[in-house]
Amino acid sequence: MPALPPIPPATAAALIALRPRLLRRARRLGAAPETAEDMAQEALARVWSRLADGVEIGALENYAMTALRRAARRAAPPDAALSPGDAPAAPPTLPARLACADALAAIDRLPPQQAALMRLVVETGAGEAELVRLTGLKRGTVASRLARARVRLRAELDLAPGASVAALYL
Repeated sequence: MPALPPIPPATAAALIALRPRLLRRARRLGAAPETAEDMAQEALARVWSRLADGVEIGALENYAMTALRRAARRAAPPDAALSPGDAPAAPPTLPARLACADALAAIDRLPPQQAALMRLVVETGAGEAELVRLTGLKRGTVASRLARARVRLRAELDLAPGASVAALYL
């Protein structure tokens, strides 16, 4: 693989700092440890490549997590290859699916304005600036609603006060 062009040092540091979160997410997606490593590395390489191509990425973590989900889809064997009665080779990702279902149900119980913003985050991976553009709300309003929504979600999902709610999005 050819060497990728350099990107700004601060952006490179932020991207490298995302690696542990990408790896944890890859493992939560049900990947074996070596497959999780490969998926996280592929996601980082894809984001780095896009940055080196001059693509402006507003929400680096959201973009990287989307790249990881796409890498996970590519790594998963297609269900169509299974014959009726065949069991999948990999264990089901039931715990991750249940966590996702719990998070989505908790979002549904938020006040309507907070729930609407959180659904946009889940569906599009939008960051704060993108939410401002999509909704036409002021930046402070978006930030406030997201902060209150995250506090409520952490409480409902029994997460630590500083825990990232973003880890629950699939």
